[in-house]
Amino acid sequence: MPRAQQALPDPSEPSDEVEYCGIRLAKAALCELEGSRSVVEIPRVDIRSITLCHGIAAERPVRTILLSAALIFWGAFFARDLVLWQLRGGTAYDFEAYGVALIPLGAWLIHYALRRRYLLEVTTDRSTRKLVFDAPADEHGTRQFAEAVGRAMQRPVLIVQVTQRG
Repeated sequence: MPRAQQALPDPSEPSDEVEYCGIRLAKAALCELEGSRSVVEIPRVDIRSITLCHGIAAERPVRTILLSAALIFWGAFFARDLVLWQLRGGTAYDFEAYGVALIPLGAWLIHYALRRRYLLEVTTDRSTRKLVFDAPADEHGTRQFAEAVGRAMQRPVLIVQVTQRG
């Protein structure tokens, strides 16, 4: 079934396996999916708490923004050289033209680092991981999914600031 038309979990049916918009609670683990492939798996026995929220989806936004700034700076250096070459003449190299492409790449990474999505913050003894719902996820569906996960794991899922801000 395509992701956009995925059925919401039925609250009346208790189930050990639940899936919604790219996140699946399987018998052994809570997984984030890319297509049908699992990209993040957290074993159920390791999970201490789960929080549903709407926030910045990037795992490490500060590092991503620093990398983005470096790419934009480096691309701007190449752009400056090409502008000077146009104004004053001299030699321009192919890699300088390709280097200008670092500017939109850096801008896209900043956008990626700051995008807001519905997500589950899963705390284990070792770390806290973010499992991000795919784009068609909405407030109602994520709440229903969180409640189904709580029932299946026999523990509450904390729901914090789920409403999107315009």
